[in-house]
Amino acid sequence: MEPRSRRLVSPRPYELVIDIGLALLLTAFLFLVTSLQLHGQEGRPLDVPAWLLLAGAGLALALRRWLPLPAYALSLGFTAAYLASGHPPGPVVIAPFAALLTVIASSQLRVWLPAAAAGGAGLALVHGLIGGWSTATLLFAGIWTLVAVLFGAGLEAHRRYQAEMLAGARWAERSQAEEARRRLAEERFRIAREVHDVVGHSLAVISLQAGSPSTCSRVERKVGPRPLRRGRPPPSRRRCVTPSGPSGR
Repeated sequence: MEPRSRRLVSPRPYELVIDIGLALLLTAFLFLVTSLQLHGQEGRPLDVPAWLLLAGAGLALALRRWLPLPAYALSLGFTAAYLASGHPPGPVVIAPFAALLTVIASSQLRVWLPAAAAGGAGLALVHGLIGGWSTATLLFAGIWTLVAVLFGAGLEAHRRYQAEMLAGARWAERSQAEEARRRLAEERFRIAREVHDVVGHSLAVISLQAGSPSTCSRVERKVGPRPLRRGRPPPSRRRCVTPSGPSGR
């Protein structure tokens, strides 16, 4: 069974509120930084379509937890359209890359690696066709994919470490449970042995005591009465036989 982070689940209400809030903050960040970047520079100023494209690129992240891959594609499309309109690249590329990180965290390698490579190559292609090709444009596509791969590798290593820690904790828990069962079995065996010894000794004593009167009476009948002598007390007429041999009392 895949972990929860790799399954497509409906977001909880508070998670959806958090995602919407983060998307609004990112959109405000894009507006502010892009305005500061274009301030005092020659070029095409931001118009209404440009503001809408920036807003779409940022607000698409509100769906990143519920629909990570469509949210990434939507943010990537708004960003490509913003670049195709002739505006210089800037912080707008942060939005699709943030969506890409969610895709990496919620999907497998065969899904997010082609998505990362296609996103970086697509943005570089749009910028190269509109603004002209340069080394920085090609370097952007390589850095985009490389950072995504490093993030995915680090996340996978972290997941494996957590899985090993969880397996170790479960193994330790099972070992403790087995040790407790072993000690309980040993304690029960010790108690049963003590009970067996005590009961066996008690039965032996009872059997010995129950057999003594009949033995004494048989001996008494065999010996019979003896004549009394003057000046001497009458001798005892009972002789009891014990397991070690006869003895007179």
